[in-house]
Amino acid sequence: MYILTVHPIQRSAFKETLTYWGPNNFPAGSIIYVPFRSKNILALVESCINATESKTDIKNADFVARKIESKKTITAVSPSLIKACQSVSKEFAYPIGAVIKTIIPECALLYAEEVINKKNKNLAEKSVEEVNVEDKTESTKKSPLEIEDEDDGFTEQPSSRDIFVFQTNTTDRYGTYKSIIREEFAKKKSVVIIAPTVNSAEEIYEELSRGISDYAYLLHGGINKKKQVEIWGKALNESHTIALITTPSFVGLPRDDIATIVVERESSRSYVTMFKPFFDYRYLFQKWSKELRARLIYGDILLRVETLYKRERGEVFDFFPISMRIEKRPNTIIVDMSEPLRKEKAKKEKDKVNSKNNLIYSEELESQVEYAGKKKEKMIIFTARRGLAPQTVCGDCGTTVTCSICEAPVVLHNSKVESKRYFLCHHCGRERTALEGCKNCGSWKLITLGIGSDTIHEETLKRFPDRQIFRLDRDTAKTDKQARDIAKKFDESSTGILIGTEFSLNYLKPVKHVAVASLDSLFSLPDFRINERICHILLQAQTLAEEYLLIQSRNATHPLLGYIQSGNLNDFYKSEISDRKALTYPPFATFVKITIEADKATAAKEMGKLQVWLEKWNPTIFPAFVPSVGGKSILHMLISMSPKAWPDEELRNILVSLPPEFTVSVHPESLL
Repeated sequence: MYILTVHPIQRSAFKETLTYWGPNNFPAGSIIYVPFRSKNILALVESCINATESKTDIKNADFVARKIESKKTITAVSPSLIKACQSVSKEFAYPIGAVIKTIIPECALLYAEEVINKKNKNLAEKSVEEVNVEDKTESTKKSPLEIEDEDDGFTEQPSSRDIFVFQTNTTDRYGTYKSIIREEFAKKKSVVIIAPTVNSAEEIYEELSRGISDYAYLLHGGINKKKQVEIWGKALNESHTIALITTPSFVGLPRDDIATIVVERESSRSYVTMFKPFFDYRYLFQKWSKELRARLIYGDILLRVETLYKRERGEVFDFFPISMRIEKRPNTIIVDMSEPLRKEKAKKEKDKVNSKNNLIYSEELESQVEYAGKKKEKMIIFTARRGLAPQTVCGDCGTTVTCSICEAPVVLHNSKVESKRYFLCHHCGRERTALEGCKNCGSWKLITLGIGSDTIHEETLKRFPDRQIFRLDRDTAKTDKQARDIAKKFDESSTGILIGTEFSLNYLKPVKHVAVASLDSLFSLPDFRINERICHILLQAQTLAEEYLLIQSRNATHPLLGYIQSGNLNDFYKSEISDRKALTYPPFATFVKITIEADKATAAKEMGKLQVWLEKWNPTIFPAFVPSVGGKSILHMLISMSPKAWPDEELRNILVSLPPEFTVSVHPESLL
């Protein structure tokens, strides 16, 4: 009989380890099914010891261990990735089982079951003695959980030189990736190229699979389950080396010939998980590449500030000398939309149109749209927000109209059905009629502020009734297919105008003319990464523009816009890293954010208790940017420490043991 200690592979971190007993000896690192409550769940074996060696522990245990009947192990992801998950578990303060659950795709389990069923037919022909001999042999193998992070004396021991950065335009990056694939194929090695989204993965596959389509495999969540299982099996069993283009959830293909891992669009926020457990896939890939002894390449038009800082410190190295200037850029025009200037122009308008319309369409933007039409060319107009107006305030007392559920500012929208306007909360999804007065003073003088995609769409229809007008945002495209259909119709038009938000940028192909109607609302967000986010949005817009990029802003003198106009990414990085150092923001500090969502009294009480418990680490409590949702209050706690002080084992153990109403985020993307 054997005593097994396992990590339950479940997103809900109810316990880090469970104990079972059974007649079979499973090697550490195996993935097996174990009984839990009324069902069987997957678990990672941490240890499996003979019961005769732990009689005392069994007698003194304060629980009754359940028996494991299963004899089979599941091969769903590579052992090297399981080992990397251990590092993620320590770094981001979540149980290893919860992390592994996130990186095991369903298709891997389905395929593993198919393989097991086939093996069982062969095993049925063996004698019991033969099976037992086979089990004992396997149990002596070194497992991922038994391999220590130490120098094993190999000349191929991984070093920081295995991590490279590659910063240049998209065309040059894709061309280099093709060369990498050819080189690795010649060495009989495989390549994994990871994209942050389904759309970007398909774009990369389309570019890189030409000429190697028999050995290039695409895997992502947009493919139906049956097809996923088929592709997974083919990619796993292909005798030739392969190029796997995939999204983060499908990287665990258990092939042992992977020599290069490419993380494309490294700056994307999509590499951070959206649900528990919260962790950064980029950290996982870094640890995985080390376990594989593979080189890791981060690629983007502008890498994250943290990554560039690592380069500056010599922790990562140039794959090619990186470009800190944008050489291939369109003619970039910045239009000052500051209030006094535009109000004066509005007064001079002969047709006495509403001055707000002149804040949407400057003379320069209108001329650009007309010019594109005359040239029979398409145009994209980008804005930061959807809806008619991102904010509505009372013209008498200045009170902002907020959601009655979560208190977030509501956005004014047009109803497609009744041609009426309504308020929509983009935070919790609550809708209500816009026929209301100020909740504070009762005034009916409600004024809209800011510019949304709906407003631009309405104004464009009025000014250019003879042009095909498209809108692509999360209101017009609820699914990936709908977004693709709108983008395709726009691409097939001759002089079409597309109004889009940040959501649209990944679906569009380059056109001659691109304009940014408004993104000023982003500048007001109190987030330490907001300048970096705005910079990436503008770089995407610049990449789409083949000839002209026009940027309208009331912050026309902001240094960031100057960097984009001149293509000077080096000065942007220097400015951003200098500010972060002065304010002790990442990468000069490690942030740990703890969040609770409960009724106001409970949230305050529980956070108060936690603050006392964590007093050693000087935590700060503050309300979320949107302080409540669904009638519940949201509070954050922030712990800031030296990067060298993390991971702190004592603090991590506390964080892992917190009840489920608390959410832990180490290295958070935002403090909002």
